[in-house]
Amino acid sequence: MFRQRLTDGLDPVVIEVHMPGDDDDKPAARVEVLVEDLIAKLPPAPADVEDPLIGLGMGFEFNPLEIKQEGRIQVSAVKAGKRYRLGSLRVVSQPPPPKVQSQPADTGNGPATKEAAN
Repeated sequence: MFRQRLTDGLDPVVIEVHMPGDDDDKPAARVEVLVEDLIAKLPPAPADVEDPLIGLGMGFEFNPLEIKQEGRIQVSAVKAGKRYRLGSLRVVSQPPPPKVQSQPADTGNGPATKEAAN
């Protein structure tokens, strides 16, 4: 969620998502939000609110999602050349769980395995 005061200016905000290992200048996703257009669609703030805030929330869907290494998925907003951290998610790799060998089902029609037949 990105929030700002209406008095903070109308510069566009760029939302960036960096996957672990991404270069700073090459995010996995980048969306520019035109704050001026966003504010133009909002009703005026109530008269009793002295310093109104606006908030922007958005979701990203990655398909396919490629994570090349462990690290942090980082989400940030860039406004007027300044970067603001919005959140992060730590990514760790774990080995797959061991495979469990399944036993043949006992149908009640005789021995289920060769050992039982002997």
